[in-house]
Amino acid sequence: MSEIATQQAELAKLDYSARSLDTTVAEVLAKLYAAWDEIPSAEQNVIQSRRRALAIALSGHGISGEESERLLVEFLRALESIESVVRLAYAELRRGKQSQTFRSGGGTGPSAGLLDAISAAPSTGGDPLLEGSATVPYHTKVDFPPTISSRDDSVHPLVVQLVINKPAQSQADVVLNLEFIAPDVPELIEIHLSAPGFEETTNAYRRTLVVYKGEDSHPAVFLLKLLDKSSGDKELRLDFYHLGYPIGSATFKSEVSLFNTGGAATRTPVGGRPPLRAGRAPLLGGRAPMPASTPEPEETTNPGTATLVEGIDGLRFVRPGTQPPDVILRVVQGADDATLHFKLFSPKGKIGYREKEMGQVTIQRLKDPTLLLADYFADLNTMARSPIDVQDPALAKNDLARTVAIGNAIYEQIFPEEMKEEYWRLKALRDEGKIQTLLVLSDEPWIPWEMIYPYRDDETETDFLAGSWHFSRWQAGLGLNPGLTVQSVQLVTPTLDLDFVKEEKAYFDEMPSTLPSIRVGDPITDRARFLAQIGEGKVQLLHFATHASFEGENADRSPIHLEMGEMIEPVDMSGPATAGIRRERPLVFLNACHGGRLEFTLTGLGGWAERMVKQVAATAFVGAYWEINDRLASLFARTFYDELRGNATLAEAFHTARQTIRAVAPANPTWLAYTLYGDPNARITWGEREG
Repeated sequence: MSEIATQQAELAKLDYSARSLDTTVAEVLAKLYAAWDEIPSAEQNVIQSRRRALAIALSGHGISGEESERLLVEFLRALESIESVVRLAYAELRRGKQSQTFRSGGGTGPSAGLLDAISAAPSTGGDPLLEGSATVPYHTKVDFPPTISSRDDSVHPLVVQLVINKPAQSQADVVLNLEFIAPDVPELIEIHLSAPGFEETTNAYRRTLVVYKGEDSHPAVFLLKLLDKSSGDKELRLDFYHLGYPIGSATFKSEVSLFNTGGAATRTPVGGRPPLRAGRAPLLGGRAPMPASTPEPEETTNPGTATLVEGIDGLRFVRPGTQPPDVILRVVQGADDATLHFKLFSPKGKIGYREKEMGQVTIQRLKDPTLLLADYFADLNTMARSPIDVQDPALAKNDLARTVAIGNAIYEQIFPEEMKEEYWRLKALRDEGKIQTLLVLSDEPWIPWEMIYPYRDDETETDFLAGSWHFSRWQAGLGLNPGLTVQSVQLVTPTLDLDFVKEEKAYFDEMPSTLPSIRVGDPITDRARFLAQIGEGKVQLLHFATHASFEGENADRSPIHLEMGEMIEPVDMSGPATAGIRRERPLVFLNACHGGRLEFTLTGLGGWAERMVKQVAATAFVGAYWEINDRLASLFARTFYDELRGNATLAEAFHTARQTIRAVAPANPTWLAYTLYGDPNARITWGEREG
């Protein structure tokens, strides 16, 4: 074993002292910069990429001491893998280590001196922190046959690529403006394929796009063979991840015909994946490796042009240090609309695998979700109408038992057997404190995942998913947004018969006195002004406090009530009408109270959730599945915003608001009615945008 390898092995046995992390990082960088010319250029690039990433992450708003400690340790451990670093700075690395790990108690975050040391570059070239960060426009190129014969047993390549010049035939072309942190360091985009009805012949359903600034990416190629010979459309989903973070999805369909398609080109394999450019390592900055043998697209005289169902829109890189959810439950809805395919994904490795199939479940009534859940929601509406000040103890106990029973029933119907079995491993990891955030990334907007209550003969979960996890959901399509700066707030609060709406209005009226940089507009009460506002944009927080009702035949006609009999509907949130508000990626809170008179159930929320996530491009959307108590709704909203203003993440703030109103009225299911669409780890900044 070489001396460097021996030193690396010794370092790996020890842990860094939390109390001396600042000093260790500063000393190591100083030592490296003093001998910068002795470090090979490829390793210089890796060190600089890591340094830039760390500087950006540590300069984030309100970073905690615990998070700062984690980032610094990850940075130092990454440097240990670089031979020249160990050769030059072994003494400094070793001096910062100890033989036993001690908890730091959280700390106070990075010091100003440390940030200066990390932000400084070697004295060889001026290297500003974000040099070369200008955006580059890319076109998306996705090719697959639009029609496949049921008699066709051949292998069809699905080719995904980002290219500089507009492709001639790709059906998924969307211009993406991608921002690169370092001009000479590639970004890696991991693509996950879900293709019910097909087999990937290499049994690899993940590929990695390597994207250098200003150049076409290497193609990612999946080799698919048709398994399901039944005629009709087959849908394929591509999910895109950057640094383990969901940045978007795309859906395609290919029709299976009972007849020969005719005109199919003969395809001839031409070899393996193109090599990386000379002098560039396949692993940079410790990111995920590329597949060992991603095949190159096969030659063809007739490239496939599968029909685009939902395109790649808004794909963008995230900043290093962005925290993905601990666990992502990906739920893909089959082309028959009645089958759900489950997959677990964890970018952090704490659950023992990166991705794992979790089976499927067929629910014939899923095509009309109100048939599946109508009886449950009728019971929950009734319970939500119960008075919260005075309630008969026996009735309260019965309501609690009924709510748990509904959660058990949904768990039984929705989770496949594989997912039911795996859930208990996740619960154990959560109870040990190793994981906490759970995101459901789903194609459907209907299922109330939050109220699922797992159970089995030898063990019972202690709570609903919404009570036991920092939980959120997202509808596949547009990527998550890890943060939002709120400068302007707009209320939609018509004067109706909801007493506690006045509390919400008073809350926002007082906001500028404590947050002077926040503008709160006069409440919107009429349709014309609302439509003008969403067309103009310039608002990052939209808060609705009013009545809403449910249109069972058409979710996009489920109205929100304004004054003088006016209303707005989900269908109003489409196309050019939302151009202004879409640029803002706002936080939208639909706090629709019902007073026991109007029905705003599953389908009504589905219509609004889809529009707000996909058309308005909301960073986060909050709504309620069933009726909610007026007083509890007001308390929930005020608690949620207070927590966000205290720098809690979206899921932390949401969880605290749930538990707050649950403590006031444990038997009233209002606490469970709310759903959060968004990144559970996203944070809201209040005031002027940075920079």
